[in-house]
Amino acid sequence: VVLDDYADRYPRQADELRKLAAKIEAAAAVAPSSAARVPAAPVTAVMATNADRVRKLATGGDPSETWDQPIAFGRYSIVRPLGRGGMGTVYLAHDPRLDRDVALKIPTRDLTANARVSELMMREARAAARLHHPNICPVYDVGFEDGVPYITSLYIDGEPLSAIAKRRPLLDAQVAKLVATVARALDYAHRAGVVHRDLKPSNVMLDRAGNPVVMDFGLASRTHPDEPDRVSSTALAGSPAYMAPEQLAEGRSGPATDIYALGVVLYELLTGRLPFRAAAADLWRQVIHEPAPPPSRHRRGLSPTLDAACVKALAKRPEDRFASMAAFADALDAPHAGPRAGMGHTVLLIAGAVAVIAAAAVAVWALRQ
Repeated sequence: VVLDDYADRYPRQADELRKLAAKIEAAAAVAPSSAARVPAAPVTAVMATNADRVRKLATGGDPSETWDQPIAFGRYSIVRPLGRGGMGTVYLAHDPRLDRDVALKIPTRDLTANARVSELMMREARAAARLHHPNICPVYDVGFEDGVPYITSLYIDGEPLSAIAKRRPLLDAQVAKLVATVARALDYAHRAGVVHRDLKPSNVMLDRAGNPVVMDFGLASRTHPDEPDRVSSTALAGSPAYMAPEQLAEGRSGPATDIYALGVVLYELLTGRLPFRAAAADLWRQVIHEPAPPPSRHRRGLSPTLDAACVKALAKRPEDRFASMAAFADALDAPHAGPRAGMGHTVLLIAGAVAVIAAAAVAVWALRQ
């Protein structure tokens, strides 16, 4: 092991590595016989321990655990955990080669225990890496490090939509604009042959400017024209409350399943609750067989257009939903046309008021004469 090579590869850890080397040299000066048993191997041992620690976190450790120094993982230096979900653990990491922070995701062991599933996931992540849209988080890199699969993407300094929605209710117009933006981003992905399949509020980040960015496309499914319903073995690894009936019942996924999931997100933003809430087995039964109550049942004064758009997106049969995400977005734009559609009535009111004022002015002038 050449110290300078590690220092170049991990500049943020260079000082610590040099201190470690100095300790080894000092130990060698005091006890040469023991130093002979400890050459430069401790540096490699530290790296191996770091990889083991990341593997442990990714397969069931506590994502809130912190550490004093970055953990080396391949070309990356892992700074701290960002969160953990059903699909894996996400870390804030630094790429010294390009001098940028990234979000590094290590999928759960359940998803990657099977070599075929692991390779399929990597292939799908590479397909998602070809997506270039301002509201889709770009995938930077995929690969394996010491047998551990990983995906890196842009680190977004912001908050997940789930946290914001819990903290404060959003106005109808805000919800419509936000969900329409997400719908158009997903429409772009669908036209590129990529289906998200695990859309939920925690997978949509709002950056500091308030722009929504769809995350986790690295765990998406790539569809093919000759196999529109093709899914991988990880098809049911998502969140049942946001999964479409055909996804739960038959493991089928496609653009229509993303439309359903976005309908659930819209429902949750409008009402503060999910359309179906129950224990696992009963939840599956409700999603597959029972119609979702309209959001207007839980939200008085809700725009009829928003209510109808949400109900259509949550239709049981895929063919009864919107034909595309673009159509869904167009329907969400409709509430903004409401004030414009009523402009004629507003103009008449204003004109009447002006006429009354004018008549009063004439009357006052006549009295003064």
